[in-house]
Parts: sequence; structure tokens; C-alpha cells
Amino acid sequence: MRRRNAPKENRATIAYMRVSVAESADRGYSLEAQRERLKAFAVSMERGAVQEFIVDDGFSGSTLDRPGMRRLLSMVRSGDVGCITVTKLDRLSRSLRDVLALLDLCNHTETALLSASEALDTSSAVGKMLIHLLASFGEFERGRISERTSDVLAFKRRSKVVYGPTPYGYRRSKDRLIPDPVQQKALALIRRLDSDGASLRTIAAALTKKRFAPPKGKAWHAQSVRRVLLSKMTTENVA
Repeated sequence: MRRRNAPKENRATIAYMRVSVAESADRGYSLEAQRERLKAFAVSMERGAVQEFIVDDGFSGSTLDRPGMRRLLSMVRSGDVGCITVTKLDRLSRSLRDVLALLDLCNHTETALLSASEALDTSSAVGKMLIHLLASFGEFERGRISERTSDVLAFKRRSKVVYGPTPYGYRRSKDRLIPDPVQQKALALIRRLDSDGASLRTIAAALTKKRFAPPKGKAWHAQSVRRVLLSKMTTENVA
């Protein structure tokens, strides 16, 4: 992993910074704020001056598929990095799996990972233990946010509040969804035939025979029936 011809004392101290679109307006998360903090933090931890600031501007922490992160991982694997500094652990990732993979890579390449907010240094045994715990809490919170978002959207569907494209079976009236009588009859037929075990093509043919207009285009197809059946409005708001 770490190159034999890359002595520890010659490897770089890298500062990694990330800000999502939602966080860009928050001065505490801004790239400028992170840069200034990491400059001082590297010196205070006796890691010297930061040789390079790697930035992912406008990227979520839910995945490692970011330009800056890809560059950082490549540098670590090649043995060019001696220390990575971040303002918070969640700047690297909000996924426990990703954080543990990064930690494992740092261990194998003898790369220290330091977090300013959590006062973590993975070059120590205590730091390695704490980073596992903090990553677990970060993923737990991400899961809670996802659950809360799902609950809000489910409430909007039950309340017939518009929050996306108009689902088949309804029409818009300002910010509300109003059942469309004709399309509701089509939905009832779709549900009944699907419950009886009819194929998607059979359902499409039945809808065409009854002259129900499809959501898009001029004719019903198996895929258009599938999309209607997969709609949460269709499954959660049974007439």
C-alpha cells in the first residue's frame, strides 16, 4: 500500500474540506471557515503547514463518489499522504461503512487522520476507538433524518398535499390533490386486476378496452401500468 520510496517525513499533510449545497449558506460550514481552522489545527498538532487543500464544493456526504475525495484516496493509496485533517468527521462521510473503509486504508498506509472538532488522532489507539463510536452516531443520525423525511412525505400523501409530480388518479387544485373521478375508476380496475393476478399486459389491454386515458402518451403499456402500481399515492390511498 504505502510506497517504500516515500519516507514518512516527506509525506504531505492534506486538509480535506467538503460543503453541501444546503450548507453553503452557513458560515460555520463554509469552505473559508474550514480552511482557516485547518491551517491553525495542523500547526497546533505539530503536523506543520498544510501542503494541499482538497475541496468538494456542493457535494453530499452520503457517498465517496466526489472529485476531491477520489483524488485524496488516490494520493493516500500511492503513499504520498502522511496526515489528513478535517474540521469534522462528517466532512469525510456520513456513512459508517465509508468511514470505516477510510480508517482501514489509513491504517494500512500509516496515514494519520485528525479531526479538529472531535479532537481525534487515529495514530493513537484511543483515537481509533473513538472514531468508530462517532461514525456510528453519525450514521444513526442520518438514519433518523431519513425516517423523519419519509414520515413527512407519507403525511403529505395522506393529506393529499402536492410535493411532486401529480400522481395518476388525481388532479391539482393549488397545493392540494383532488381525486379525479374517471382516473379513480381506472385505478380501481388496476388494483382489482392486479389483486386477481393479472399480468401487466392484460391490465393494459383492459384499460385500453375501457378507453381510460393513460398517464402519458396515447396508449397503455405494461410499463405505464407498472409505474401506476409502484406509486405510493396508489398504494397508500386506496379508495
